[in-house]
Amino acid sequence: KKEEHEKGAFSNSLNVDVLQFQANPQYRDECMRLLYSLPKDKIVVAYCGGGNCELSHELCDILIPMGFTKVFIYLGGWSEYKEKQGIK
Repeated sequence: KKEEHEKGAFSNSLNVDVLQFQANPQYRDECMRLLYSLPKDKIVVAYCGGGNCELSHELCDILIPMGFTKVFIYLGGWSEYKEKQGIK
């Protein structure tokens, strides 16, 4: 979610709220324009809250058919990253 991304995220990250993407055609169109403007051979690391969250997997299901060729999932997500970096 936008609010979560603003509270903390990986540097140089882009926020794609998958739930909003699925529910809001206008938001989906905005995201698609942004995503199509990115180089398809750039490394993309999708992440979400970690644990049982599946949103990063759903994002990859969007990115791969768009032609992104280096798509990875950070399974530990933001919660693991925060813990390892000592971020509160």
